Amino acid sequence: MESEVPDVDALVAQLQARVEERRRSGFYPPGLEEDMALHARTMLHHHTRSRPGPDLRAHLRQVEVALPFDAGRIPAGSGVPGGELIHKTVAKVTIRQTQGALAEVENFARPVRDALVAIVDALEGLMESVRGDIDALYERQAVQERALAVATGLAPDGGPRAVPGEP
Repeated sequence: MESEVPDVDALVAQLQARVEERRRSGFYPPGLEEDMALHARTMLHHHTRSRPGPDLRAHLRQVEVALPFDAGRIPAGSGVPGGELIHKTVAKVTIRQTQGALAEVENFARPVRDALVAIVDALEGLMESVRGDIDALYERQAVQERALAVATGLAPDGGPRAVPGEP
């Protein structure tokens, strides 16, 4: 069953018409748009600046420590009397199978590690790009607010603009 794709342009136009109708009727209090814009800027700034992402590089370092796999790192200790000797004996008898299994797991783990490194690199690049875009948006908004203030004769906060030399 195919789902119907909504006409986004029509929905946006409908929403804009509804907002304009409510604005004209007085449904929205004065200054609402400015308050919402300030709130959005505050939340965006808070979200992007105060919440560092997970330390993915630390996880990659843990992977690096685990590789290469080595049968010598498999603990042979035991809480059973004489158990350590039994474990070491079994390890010597099965070393070829153990080394083969470790080699197979390592053949899988190395490409996975390489993929994780590439993903972390891409995510870090994307986050840096987003931070740059947000900074550019802040600057663009500030320029537009200053231009609007000049064009309307109002201060950027919406109040009357002080004219130098006037009380």
